[in-house]
Amino acid sequence: MVVHMDNLGDLLGRSKYKEPKEIAQIKKFVWEQFEATPDVELGKNSIIITVDSAPLATSLRYKIIELNAILNTNKKLVIRIK
Repeated sequence: MVVHMDNLGDLLGRSKYKEPKEIAQIKKFVWEQFEATPDVELGKNSIIITVDSAPLATSLRYKIIELNAILNTNKKLVIRIK
């Protein structure tokens, strides 16, 4: 008896990755406000937003309440610099 197993490339090729809603909203917000694309990680209790520079991080911190209202989440928003 022969069992046919798909290889990893076939399995991954069939699946469509869809970015979580929160990540897409954060990236859109940062792009519209600052024309920059952050790295975003979702954790159990937090969302980590990593940006390229300290001035961008500071500017984003001033907008954190507005971003939190858009996301409508209870997770803590953490801003980091690369």
